[in-house]
Amino acid sequence: MAEVVEGSSFSKWKLWKSNLNDCVTRWEFLKGTDNTTAHAANTANETKEIYLNRVAADELAIKACQDFEDFVKSNITDPWTANATKLSKNETEVVLGEFPKLQWEAAEKQYIHDYIKAEKAQAKTLLALHNDDA
Repeated sequence: MAEVVEGSSFSKWKLWKSNLNDCVTRWEFLKGTDNTTAHAANTANETKEIYLNRVAADELAIKACQDFEDFVKSNITDPWTANATKLSKNETEVVLGEFPKLQWEAAEKQYIHDYIKAEKAQAKTLLALHNDDA
């Protein structure tokens, strides 16, 4: 779930965008680790397949976070900054203007859907590895 709403300040939107970027970074790290394990010489074929599935699940999570971050950047933070620049003010002194409410609702729902899909894919791999975290 997003940590911001229509009336949130610029700093909160910027922080949310940063959180999404951090999410991408964390999943990229996990993807690298899973990929390394999948291709390790001592990884059994059955386990290799599970880790390749984990890489695919990692990619789903990365896409969910990246797409939502891109939406926030192009529809919230960049236009807010452009409005401030146009008025020769900083972002705290201006408002976004018209909030893209319908687009925001659609993007947020898509993010939640995509992230749940990624988490479900991750859970399947944990079950296959007999990991108690599943």
